[in-house]
Order: sequence, then structure tokens, then C-alpha cells
Amino acid sequence: MNGAMGPAGLLGAGTHEATIEIATLDPDVEIDDGDGRVYVTGKRAGVSILAFGGTVATVFLYSAGHEGSEAYSGPVPGGVTFDMGPDAHRRMMGDPVWSRKPMQGILGAVHVAEAYEVDGMRLHVEYDERHDGVDMYVVTRIARGGIIDDPATFIGMTERKASGRLYQIHHALNADGDEAGTSIKVPRTQIELWCEGGVVMAVHITPADETTMKDATVRVPGRVDFDMSRDRHRETLGQPVDTAETRIVDYEHARRHQSPGSAPAYDVFRLNDVHMYVEYAEGEGSAALYILERADA
Repeated sequence: MNGAMGPAGLLGAGTHEATIEIATLDPDVEIDDGDGRVYVTGKRAGVSILAFGGTVATVFLYSAGHEGSEAYSGPVPGGVTFDMGPDAHRRMMGDPVWSRKPMQGILGAVHVAEAYEVDGMRLHVEYDERHDGVDMYVVTRIARGGIIDDPATFIGMTERKASGRLYQIHHALNADGDEAGTSIKVPRTQIELWCEGGVVMAVHITPADETTMKDATVRVPGRVDFDMSRDRHRETLGQPVDTAETRIVDYEHARRHQSPGSAPAYDVFRLNDVHMYVEYAEGEGSAALYILERADA
């Protein structure tokens, strides 16, 4: 864009500041605010942004006609341009850190795409149908990771503030909401937040796996962890305030298939003003899920 900030300057900027910047190029800027995220689109400028927690997380740059937009005419990170194909991008920026071959998807043809790391940013390139030009560039921060020492502090935090804090760990968040509330998931980490009325009501912590960022760690409260048995949890945290064994929850399924649906065994422990629900893996005894909620007064 020809404004003062450019795509690199927009990343990490405040939503209000970035909106004003886009509006200088397109006074008819469109704003879509919901589910804990804000989309701001300037079609005449060929640019849009996605913000979480009041901070810009992603910048989209469009070619003429893509997504109904006019052409973006400003600089692109790495000095690349919309008329370049994959070979030209690789000559300028080296090998991509990710790539996708063309394929036929459920909704139609999926074009070639690549991702590069340049100047501390991740540049995602969506090529056009002929693969000799670019439909769209997507600019994000490189996922940084980090340690969440006390996930219980999210409880009671506003959805906007919590999203902003999580953005410091990962460049993109996934928010999925309905009338009941909003789920905020952090890709490649162990944490998910459940929000109601714009406030975090529960924190879900899952085990790390091969997709988890090595430098993104969630420390479970109470000095317990997923590899500990049920007995070890009780030795460390004391007696639970609520408990249940593995039990059948779908009797019709059990009758028809002789393989009953079941709910896992769990314990609920009180840690100061927080209840920690511990769900145990069937047959293994180790923890499979932690859920943190505010304890009833």
C-alpha cells in the first residue's frame, strides 16, 4: 500500500490505527467485527487485515479482481511482485518453508501455493490458475512460541485481552463462535479458551504432540502433568471435590453395537479459586485433558 505503514508496519499495529491507514486509501473501508476477531477490508486499496485482541495479526494483499478487489500497488515483503511465478519467487527468496501442489478440492480447483520467511515475517503466496502470477499474498508474523506459566490467569479476562496475549505466542488464532459462546484455539499449541459474553470462562489444556511448537509450553497448575497417574494426581493435589469413573453414556449405542459409548473417568480438584477438571485416558490412567474454571463462590 502507498500509505505510511505498509504491510510490515500494519502487522502488530492496533486495529484502530490500521483501519485509519487503510481508510486513507479507501474511504469506503468495510469492517466486520465478530467472534473475537475484526476484518477490515479496503477493496480499492487491494488490502485487508485480520486482527485479534485489538492487534493486527494478518495482512492480505490482492491482485486485480481477486476477492472483488482492485489491485494492491504497494511494496510486498521480499521485493516480490504479483507478476512473478514460483521460479521467480525462489530465485529471490530461496526455497519455500512450505508448498502445495495444484489439486481438485471439494469446492473446485486448488492452485499452487508456497510460504517463505523474510525479514521476520511469513509470506504466503497464492498463485493464479496458470501459476505464472499471484492472486494473493498473505503476510503474518513468524510463530514465536513462548511459555504460559499460569493458564488460570486467563479465566475472567476479556476475550479481547486474552486474544492479544495469545497473539504474542502465535501469529494466527482460530475463533469459532455461536450463540453459546466463542472458542479460541491457538494453532500448534496445547491451549484453547472458551468465552461467554466476551469473557474467558474456561481454559482447556491438551497433551503436546508432534504438531506442537517446541518452544510453546503450557504449564499445568498444581505441579502436575499429563504423564502422571490418577493416584499421583491425588497425592499431589489432595482429595478431589468431585469424581467419576468411566461410565456408559449411550445405552442405545451399547445395545445395537455391543460397544458402549462411554465417558472417561475424571477428578475435579480445587486450586485456590479455580476448579481443575482432570480427565484420564481410558486404560492408561494418565491425564488426557485439563479444564480450568472459576470455582463457585
